[in-house]
Amino acid sequence: MLETISSDFIQTAWSKGLTNRQVWFRHALRNAIIPFTVFLAPTFLGLIGGSVIIERVFTWPGVGLLTFDALVSRDHPMIMASVVIGSFLGLMSWILSDILLALFDPRVRFS
Repeated sequence: MLETISSDFIQTAWSKGLTNRQVWFRHALRNAIIPFTVFLAPTFLGLIGGSVIIERVFTWPGVGLLTFDALVSRDHPMIMASVVIGSFLGLMSWILSDILLALFDPRVRFS
């Protein structure tokens, strides 16, 4: 956001007489949120993968501990269900990231 605020188009918006609220939300935030939307899906997938480790270390009940116990005990149906659910959540996070990127970045259009 600091890099975006020092850009030329922000100075132009202020010189046109726009209010601070219009400059911050319409111009600065819209351009500063683009990197966040790009890294949304990999971050979510890292959270899913990290839940397996965190839940195993702290023995918290959850999907990560269930998946780890299924791997250790070679429970193939549970492993397949965990992989399918994880893949579905990963796919949905990538789709959501792409949709948000298309909303915030006017240069990206789906044809």
